[in-house]
Amino acid sequence: MDGLESVGAIVKRAAALKIPALAITDISNICGFIKFYTACKSAGIKPIMGADIEVEEEVKPGEKATSFKLTLLAMDRVGQQNLYDILSDAWLRSDAGAFNAKTSLADLKKYSEGIIILDGFRGDIAAMAQRKDSKAIRARLKFYLENFNDRFCFEITRTNRIGESEFENFALNLCVEYNIAPVATNDTVFLFGEDNVGKDGFSDYQIHDVRVSIQAGCQRGNKEMARKYSKEQYLKTPEQMEALFADIPEALQNTRNIAERCNIEIELDHPRLPRYPTGDLSPAEYLRKKAAEGLEERLEFLYPDEKERNEKRQTYVDRLNTELDVIINMDFPGYFLIVMEFIQWSKEHGVPVGPGRGSGGGSLVAYSLKITDFDPLRFDLLFERFLNPERISMPDFDVDFCQRNREKTLEHVKNRYGNNAVSQIATFGTMAPKAAIKDAGRALGMGYGAVDFVAKQLPTQPGLTFKAAMGIGKDGKPCDPLAPDFVNLYQKALQDDDRQRVELIHIALRLEGVIRNIGKHAAGVVISPTRTAEFSPLMLDSDGNSITQFDKKDVEHAGLVKFDFLGLTTLTIIDDALTMINARKAKHHEPPVNIHAVPYEDPESFAVLQQCETTAVFQLESAGMRKLIGQMQPDRFDDLIALVALYRPGPIKSGMVDHFVQRKHGKEEVAYPSPDFQDLDLKPILDSTYGVIVYQEQVMQIAQVLAGYSLGGADILRRAMGKKNPAEMAGQRSVFKEGAGKKGKDTDIAMKIFDQVEKFAEYGFNKSHSAAYALVAWWTLWLKTHYPAEFLAAMMTADRQRVEKLVSYIAECNRLKIKVNPPDVTEGLFNFTVNDAGEIIYGIGAVKGIGEDVVEDIIKERAQKPFKDFFDFVKRVGPKHLNRRTFEALVASGALDKLGPSRAQMMASIPTAMKYAVQESSDAASGQLDLFAAISETTAPTFVACRPWSEKYRLYLEKNVLGLYLSGHPINIYIDELTRNYRSTISTLRPGTAQRPNPVTFYGIVISSTERTSKNDGSKFYILILDDGTSQLEFSLYGSVAEQYGAILYERAKLQKQKAMQETDPSKTIPSPLVLIVSGMLSLTEDNITRLRVREIKTLESIRRKNAKNLTLRLSEDQLSKNFNELSSALLNNVIAVQNNSMMNTAQRYPIGQTESDECKGCSFNLMLGNTLLRFTNSVNRYDPSDDLLDSLREIAGNNAVSISY
Repeated sequence: MDGLESVGAIVKRAAALKIPALAITDISNICGFIKFYTACKSAGIKPIMGADIEVEEEVKPGEKATSFKLTLLAMDRVGQQNLYDILSDAWLRSDAGAFNAKTSLADLKKYSEGIIILDGFRGDIAAMAQRKDSKAIRARLKFYLENFNDRFCFEITRTNRIGESEFENFALNLCVEYNIAPVATNDTVFLFGEDNVGKDGFSDYQIHDVRVSIQAGCQRGNKEMARKYSKEQYLKTPEQMEALFADIPEALQNTRNIAERCNIEIELDHPRLPRYPTGDLSPAEYLRKKAAEGLEERLEFLYPDEKERNEKRQTYVDRLNTELDVIINMDFPGYFLIVMEFIQWSKEHGVPVGPGRGSGGGSLVAYSLKITDFDPLRFDLLFERFLNPERISMPDFDVDFCQRNREKTLEHVKNRYGNNAVSQIATFGTMAPKAAIKDAGRALGMGYGAVDFVAKQLPTQPGLTFKAAMGIGKDGKPCDPLAPDFVNLYQKALQDDDRQRVELIHIALRLEGVIRNIGKHAAGVVISPTRTAEFSPLMLDSDGNSITQFDKKDVEHAGLVKFDFLGLTTLTIIDDALTMINARKAKHHEPPVNIHAVPYEDPESFAVLQQCETTAVFQLESAGMRKLIGQMQPDRFDDLIALVALYRPGPIKSGMVDHFVQRKHGKEEVAYPSPDFQDLDLKPILDSTYGVIVYQEQVMQIAQVLAGYSLGGADILRRAMGKKNPAEMAGQRSVFKEGAGKKGKDTDIAMKIFDQVEKFAEYGFNKSHSAAYALVAWWTLWLKTHYPAEFLAAMMTADRQRVEKLVSYIAECNRLKIKVNPPDVTEGLFNFTVNDAGEIIYGIGAVKGIGEDVVEDIIKERAQKPFKDFFDFVKRVGPKHLNRRTFEALVASGALDKLGPSRAQMMASIPTAMKYAVQESSDAASGQLDLFAAISETTAPTFVACRPWSEKYRLYLEKNVLGLYLSGHPINIYIDELTRNYRSTISTLRPGTAQRPNPVTFYGIVISSTERTSKNDGSKFYILILDDGTSQLEFSLYGSVAEQYGAILYERAKLQKQKAMQETDPSKTIPSPLVLIVSGMLSLTEDNITRLRVREIKTLESIRRKNAKNLTLRLSEDQLSKNFNELSSALLNNVIAVQNNSMMNTAQRYPIGQTESDECKGCSFNLMLGNTLLRFTNSVNRYDPSDDLLDSLREIAGNNAVSISY
């Protein structure tokens, strides 16, 4: 696509110019044609279907491939289908991701009927004329005239592009010689000419130049772009075209003739489904049969007691028959049967399926057919919310599948209905404000920093528009800007006459909404009764999958039915957890867990929920949701459904949440719906939500009970309330009042309730969807409560690439006293697993550089016989699959801990082991092992002797390969010091609101530190991630706090450089962890993002150096003897000489930013030698309790041998 404007804008302009017919010809596609067709029909303009297509010349082997451009127009139904097939075949032959679809002359011949060709100055004849190849011209014209006859025309354009006039002269001569019609066009790519410049000072041509430069990946003013396009390619008026072609009026007449010959009529909104095999029964009869059978199965599950089942049956049967009548009368049995089949196939073939999603959960027929998995009568869900007999529209089941196995179901559907009848759906990415700024900046040749600074003034918010960002509402009226910083930046640029920045913003404003790229709908799949290409041409996505050229709305308008195959990772997690749980139960001959049979009443699960211990629980783990849980204290499943519905900005802002919580806890009167106006007939409807209108279904039921609406009519009322159309609402208000009067209700009270309903309808949520997701949340909560190890192991597998999530899960394991073991090649798998002791084994696949194929080979090898030791492992696995780097990763991660004496010795022995493995492999290949096997066994090498790693170095290497600390945490050695004054952990921090943030103080180790420079004032700021072993938190430092942090980094870098010059052992040059104590204000934004405004930072080292009184080291005499020199060196490096009451550190080391009162005063040093206490401090010397000293002492004697008193 190289056009600038949207379909709507094009048609609107054409209507204003009184243009009677219009063709849209995008490059190798007709993606916008359905929208174009409907817009033209509405405007009284004749729509003409066409496309510009690249045609590949036939060349001999070894010759360079060449192509040319033609415009194809469809005349009739046959031509439409042939155009579809030309485009589809071109795309399906193209390279995945290259978007280089080209057709061939053979396809043009094959699909020639009903097609008009326009051959212009970029076509084949023009190229041949330029080469003066008259023989080729005659042959090509013969081809066209034989296959297209009078449907082959020469396109004449006069837009001042190089090559146009030369081609025109040549083509007009051929027109006379071969009786070919010349056709006048303008090859329009934007709407207005140079005399119609926008308020921003830019013409359409200038904006279009930037647009195509973005697409081509070049800068504005590129010579190739200038050759391709000109300022004359705007939508000219009929009068301008007549003046332009006054010398050849027949060319304009031929244009009109073509418009008359092209007569495409598309039947829209007539859905067509593939036929579902039903044997001798009609689809309706078959649906009734399957639904009745399924209902009986469901009733046996719901009511095991036969007497109770018989009492309940008639209610279910009546509801089922009512739904079936509606489904059959609306002619939708086939849809239900198709969905039933692929869902049941999935369940039977190991593809977990969600319990339901969206309004489909309100259908008892769907529940009976096992499309959904929760009883709509149990939750008071309405069928009419899903399928309204008074408003004909296709049903739409959104179905969640296990993310990992979703493709199996899609493959089954393709196999069942035919690969050419099943396709996914295109999506078209448009330029959002941030992207428009960045793309425009690149095309304008601006520096990255300058562009990025402007883009960062816009918030990262889905659906953000420039209008909303700049304070213009959807109604065009002023409102609060969503990006005040951006507004200020723009206004300042205008005031300062910053032309570059103003130009960037103005161009980006014009580019907003322009199509940027082609993608694939995440879930949408169409199943056609015939070939998909009979309803929509196909194209390829970047992965090489066929997708429809029409988007999800247009493909349905064209007659195809969309089915949503959504991937939900939570279903994969539940399946993985159940696999582990049931494998263990099978070992103990216990019945397996059936997640669908989990009761809705489980006190233990509700206890966990009420304590807000919802880490890893679906939908319930965010900070804001935990806050709501803490307030609500849910104690029944209905509360869980309400939680999912209420935790949204609308209900929270409207006060619904506060009313719900207050009423639940008896602090506010429960009324139906208000103490000032209520009707007790609404009690059964509103009782589950304490009289608060939470769900859309409640709105419908209130209208039914209070004003006599049918549920179908009530659904129309609900939609009207959501749209807020004044005229429509006035009519509904009248109907409601009249209906309430007929039912004998007090109309004043009824209308007050109507007003209340109208207010809350804006925020009401679909209860069917809420119930479905509440059920999935309940399953995860129940699994975490009763099988926490398996559940958390499954969560870790799902999030193994997200370190911050793994950290929180491991912290949760620690809280629950679940041990998390390192990766283990002797029993671990690619995924996280649970051993017989109930301990989680870290997934080997989460080790950096270890792929699934390597893990599979390790498992195969150990299945034959266990690994004896490290050398045996290297011998059997190494030569084929692992290199030195992967061995180092396995050692550092702890995956080989059971096979050797220490990680240090195994790491040092890798070269020896690999040499041994290669020799063994070579001997085996030459037969030497067989020859000498009977005489003696090959002797494995011995481990290289070396000192064990310090914990600091071990954890450092561990984090490098796992992304986190597993066998310990650097914070642990500082916990006693930290918890003297600071109690809050990151996981326990509770944010306030943006208006009322909570003051917080917490500690952690800096695991990531990124320096940035402000493009506004050039100051430095930092983005930090702090980890305290319970969780991680990312935040930024600005201003004086950033300066202080920069000084800390400078000092640490200087010390590190000194250490690197003095030490050759890499294990001793690892910097000490930077432990910070941070104070600030914590809040939660409306987008559920945690924000910290930092007020103060301190390092633990600076606090210790100022306040520590005494340092004690515990050693045995043997340790002292072996490490005497190292101990002496460490103490001497940190001794402080006391002279004349002043302190003099021999290293003169004070962190920058320290005040005089923060100066290190030193502390006394005691040595506990066995049971003897030795004091090393006198009136002359004290010691600096720096990180350097503590690290040295801990490396000598171990972490627990050092204690500090304050």
